[in-house]
Amino acid sequence: MPSVDSQQAPPVRRRSKALFSVGVAALVVLADQLTKLIALDRLQPGKAVHILGEALQFVLVFNPGAAFSFLENATWVFTLLSTVVVVVICTQLPKIVRTSWAVAVGLLLGGALGNLIDRLFRTPGFPEGHVVDFVYTPWLMPAVYNFADIALTFAVVLLVLLSLLLPREKEQG
Repeated sequence: MPSVDSQQAPPVRRRSKALFSVGVAALVVLADQLTKLIALDRLQPGKAVHILGEALQFVLVFNPGAAFSFLENATWVFTLLSTVVVVVICTQLPKIVRTSWAVAVGLLLGGALGNLIDRLFRTPGFPEGHVVDFVYTPWLMPAVYNFADIALTFAVVLLVLLSLLLPREKEQG
């Protein structure tokens, strides 16, 4: 993660940005797990429910792999990698001084935690639980995903934009 002026910001400001980031992550995890519970309660595996015609469908699937079911026979690898990512992000939280970075890192942390919770606690069990996916937008991408995946995607886009734009332009908290 690029430096975010951690040496220049007072410790109180750094703590408040870290807490803000944790708050964003908590909201993402809550939304992710709540939407997954609703999907599990109301959807039948593999049966599409058309929300906006073909453009937006809900289809309940259980993904043992990563995006596009990549490495579906090595679920434990994603559990390990996700755990490492979460730990690394948590160690970097005190360095955040900009609100925009706090949002991006919070989205990243929340998305990683949302899917990690599935890998740790869902069937077939620790550490190979399958991630609950249910959002399908065939016009956008041929994959089924969830709220955590959406948060991760926004986080990556925001991190790239911040990395490209902030060195040229100062942001006001």
